[in-house]
Amino acid sequence: MEKSTNGAAMAVWVTSHLMSVRGDVWPAEQDGGAYRWEGRAADGAWLATAHGRWLRLAPLVRGDGFPIVARPTLRTFPAVAPGTDLVARGTATGVLLSAVLHRDEAPPELCFRVTLPAGLVLEPMPSGALDVVDDFTGATVGRFPRPWTCDAMYRPVGALYMLDGPVVTLRLDLADVAFPMVALLRYTAVTGRPLPVVPPKMEAHRHELEYAGSPN
Repeated sequence: MEKSTNGAAMAVWVTSHLMSVRGDVWPAEQDGGAYRWEGRAADGAWLATAHGRWLRLAPLVRGDGFPIVARPTLRTFPAVAPGTDLVARGTATGVLLSAVLHRDEAPPELCFRVTLPAGLVLEPMPSGALDVVDDFTGATVGRFPRPWTCDAMYRPVGALYMLDGPVVTLRLDLADVAFPMVALLRYTAVTGRPLPVVPPKMEAHRHELEYAGSPN
């Protein structure tokens, strides 16, 4: 347990260090009611959309993926793949989910299942982002901006999203990468109004295959 805890702390430090050195401005870590992750890595996170509905983002991981929780807005999932940890930080409008690749055994692809309420679709954007779009109005109600990456030499790493049905693959170009490196997936609700109330614990939905509608 101590080894896992130390590894989780290292993953958090690597993420914070590389993000700060690059000088990018990131949303503050906080609980804004737009994000809940209350189970294992495979259970995924509930994420709010701008019009009060909820989608689920679940990494496809190896093993159970039990978290080490530093606080409700910061948790680490150790060893979700060889040489790879996940760090999840809540923000006011969503989540920053960073994969920390420690060694060259880490895989070049990270996969996530996105389960959407009925009437919402995921659409690739020319910018490299993925937008959650209301299929009836055409409004964007959530967004995964273009992935952010940085290796141990403070260089960006080639990365793009690949969409195959409900599965989003973050593909990384690991040639000549200096480890450790961070690949950051961010979700934000595109909203100008208060977000909806927090959904129930996800344990009740652990075995669902398709989610259609708001949590009760």
